[in-house]
Amino acid sequence: MGHGTMETLRDVVRENRGVLTVRAGEVRDAYGAERLGRVVCQKISCEFNSLGLVHRPREFPGSQDHQVRVFIEDSPAGWLILAAEGLGPQADRRIRTAVSR
Repeated sequence: MGHGTMETLRDVVRENRGVLTVRAGEVRDAYGAERLGRVVCQKISCEFNSLGLVHRPREFPGSQDHQVRVFIEDSPAGWLILAAEGLGPQADRRIRTAVSR
């Protein structure tokens, strides 16, 4: 499943209601790199940020076979994912707010 460019990948994430899990190698291909070295992984993270995307794990994996969850930060899926990462009463309120939107 190729995604062409980073912009195309963003569009596919949008079409999937703001969240999509893909292989790191697919993202690497969309970015246009040959290998997933440390610098390329950092640049992919920056590119995601410029496109309004976030990924988990937080540190982009250096192995092409690892899965990466890509999501739009300002979307219902993004609100829920980010809210669920926290612990405590305030995080619980954010989760309740995210699922009620």
